[in-house]
Amino acid sequence: LQDGLQAGYNNGFFLASADGGNLLKFSGMIKPRYVFNHQHSPPDNALNEATDDTRGGFELTGSRLGFSGHVIDPTWRYILIAKVGSGGSITLLDANVEKQLPAGFAVAVGQFKAPLIIEDVISETRQQFADRSLVATALGGSYTQGLQVSWTRDPVRLYGAVTDGVRQINSPWDAADGEYALTGRAEFKLLGDWKQYAEFVSWRGDPKKLVLGAAAHYQETESGTGAPEAELFRWTADVLAGFGGWSVFAAVIGNHSEPSAGVTRDQLAAVAQAGVFLTEQVELIGRYEWGDSDIAGEADLSVVTAGVNYFLKRHAAKFTLDVGYGLNAVAPTWANTGVGWRADGEDDEGQVVVRSQFQLLF
Repeated sequence: LQDGLQAGYNNGFFLASADGGNLLKFSGMIKPRYVFNHQHSPPDNALNEATDDTRGGFELTGSRLGFSGHVIDPTWRYILIAKVGSGGSITLLDANVEKQLPAGFAVAVGQFKAPLIIEDVISETRQQFADRSLVATALGGSYTQGLQVSWTRDPVRLYGAVTDGVRQINSPWDAADGEYALTGRAEFKLLGDWKQYAEFVSWRGDPKKLVLGAAAHYQETESGTGAPEAELFRWTADVLAGFGGWSVFAAVIGNHSEPSAGVTRDQLAAVAQAGVFLTEQVELIGRYEWGDSDIAGEADLSVVTAGVNYFLKRHAAKFTLDVGYGLNAVAPTWANTGVGWRADGEDDEGQVVVRSQFQLLF
């Protein structure tokens, strides 16, 4: 303290050196949730016994602890975030160092979200619904390890990454993952500020925002691993807009997988969602998602979700309630119990998912 140490709260508790060269921010999230799921006619379990058509319960799916800041000077940034799962296991999520360079360039190395599907990239703390869509959950690149270069010069922002491939969280160097993987993303901002693009919500009184985005990813798996080699090509195009009290987001995603031995698949999916504030604190939300898995016997994904957010202090303290309905059977390709959806039988339909949660950030 005698040397001028600074401490306090600014969107999180922090410690900072007097010269501004070092900063440490503490952050965390607690997100208790209740999930109710009802299937019209669930498939039998592994013992050929009837599965409960109705399940429900509480869980803690989004507890997080994190550190971020900079060292040496503000151009050397770091972030380290760990997640405690509903079963109590601890998983390292973000862990990377980024160097800000002149002319709008930045280089990051470590573990980060692949710069592919924007719904997947936007933080879990800034989602508009209780969780991401089934489309983003199934086709998002999720966490990977590698090197990423970005460049920002209004109104354009570009990303390029060389990584281990999609969904390679915490993988060691000798894991049988991608031989190589390349990801590129481009964003064009027509309205607003880049900070507004870190969330779907458009608050009352906010300036208008409108960003168009597109991305592509290609990877090949390593040979000689005992498993068939495969090529993966995934692409997306999206738009995110906000108009000072209401917002719209839409994306289309394509996924081409071609194993050396097996069936080539071309999957296509889309998601659209919107939100409108009725008061300063209450937002109505709605979403529709569709997907074609290109697997014989699987029905197209067709899910509609509606709900409400009540913000006590924006995302730092909010209550979310949403209700989802499966217009078609939710096939195994899309089903994910982590977000509340179970796999239906081929001819089933009408699955109902109710999610109620409170989010607290500190």
